[in-house]
Amino acid sequence: MPSPFPGMDPYLEHLALWPDVHHELISGIREQLNRLIRPGYVARVEERTYLPEADVEDIREARVEIIDANTRNIVTVIEVISPSNKIPVSAG
Repeated sequence: MPSPFPGMDPYLEHLALWPDVHHELISGIREQLNRLIRPGYVARVEERTYLPEADVEDIREARVEIIDANTRNIVTVIEVISPSNKIPVSAG
């Protein structure tokens, strides 16, 4: 039976399950990229932290950064979308 929710999985995106799924996706992306990217570059998991406007806890979002290993310059950033940054009124 096809999913009644095209483009999403409401079970994996449940707030109790999603953080672990998100972490594993990002770790898997980093692992695969490090096998494939050219020498002199490295993929690593980094975290962006920012403060929302209201009195809410800091928001932390993990992502994959590809950097030039010699200069430490960021070449690109890969973010895995999550429920917090899909909802228009969310703090994410």
